[in-house]
Parts: sequence; C-alpha cells; structure tokens
Amino acid sequence: MQQVGVLAFCGTGSDYYGTGCQAGPCDVSTTNDVSVASIVTPEFFAALVA
Repeated sequence: MQQVGVLAFCGTGSDYYGTGCQAGPCDVSTTNDVSVASIVTPEFFAALVA
C-alpha cells in the first residue's frame, strides 16, 4: 500500500511510515487483548461525532 509522507512524496518504505509520517508507525504493537468495542462504545462514538 502506497502512502504519502510528511513532505507529500509517495512511497512504501520506512521513509513514509513511522514517526512523523501521515500513515503512522510501520510496526503496530499488540492490542494487549483489549477489544475496540470495549473502548469505542456507542456513547463514546456519539460524543465524537456530536
């Protein structure tokens, strides 16, 4: 997947993924067995879009 880096150059390497890059970090850490649904409840989501 190609991403746009901070300086608007496109690429797929570590220059485009990581600290300061629009795509975020290359390596995603584990979720610590936490489910997204337990964090993003309907009430939480409603507050975000309000």
